Amino acid sequence: MIEIRGLCSKALNIDSLNITNKGVYGLLGNDGAGKTSLLNVLCGNSAYDSGSISVCGHDAMSEPMEVKYKVGFAPEDFGFFGDDTIFETLDFVGTAKGVPSEKRYRQIKEALELVGLEGQRKKLCAELTLHEKKLLGIAVALLGNPEIILLDEPMKNESEEEKEEIAELIKMLGKHKTAIVSSNEPIDVEGFCTHFIILSKGRCILDSSAEDIHSAIDPEIKACDGIALSISDVYCVLTHEAEEGDK
Repeated sequence: MIEIRGLCSKALNIDSLNITNKGVYGLLGNDGAGKTSLLNVLCGNSAYDSGSISVCGHDAMSEPMEVKYKVGFAPEDFGFFGDDTIFETLDFVGTAKGVPSEKRYRQIKEALELVGLEGQRKKLCAELTLHEKKLLGIAVALLGNPEIILLDEPMKNESEEEKEEIAELIKMLGKHKTAIVSSNEPIDVEGFCTHFIILSKGRCILDSSAEDIHSAIDPEIKACDGIALSISDVYCVLTHEAEEGDK
């Protein structure tokens, strides 16, 4: 799916990273760790200085359009046109992605049903709540039926009920696609991710399945009073160690 080697840019310095299977990948890191920068590079929105990125067999530098067709991206702040309806927004994006009209209308219907906005297709984007904008962003990312979905901070500033709705949606996507979900709050994503990637100051300090993540921690601090560490605990330990090592 995704293979990164020697990636260097202003915000990133990743020696090696492989994403080979379908599922939900939690991309974790503090603010400024490089999460959004990595997502923008993976979807072709940002250039990089050196290294190589292969996405579904296509080189991101020499085949950027092929990569864009394989990747759907929902940024944290989506710049919707306020005077457009939900349907008009999706139709515009689908057209820009080159999806033929018959297939485009079917994909729009399926995406709206999946995110729960089918009954609001005529609603103006200017009238959408933050939660509805996030759902629309996911619907936009699904157009063109990409193999990889990138979601930047989908849980940020959401209520607990809204987070649960988005979590269920992401779990569903992970059954059929590769979904990469960024967050600086591990507790928001640890319940549904099958893999975890942790960034610190642009470097990848962890790439692990959910089952094996605890092996990254020193055995002496794996448990406290007999209670196993959570993913949030592992995240705190590793990011602290990385930051201390940079001093």
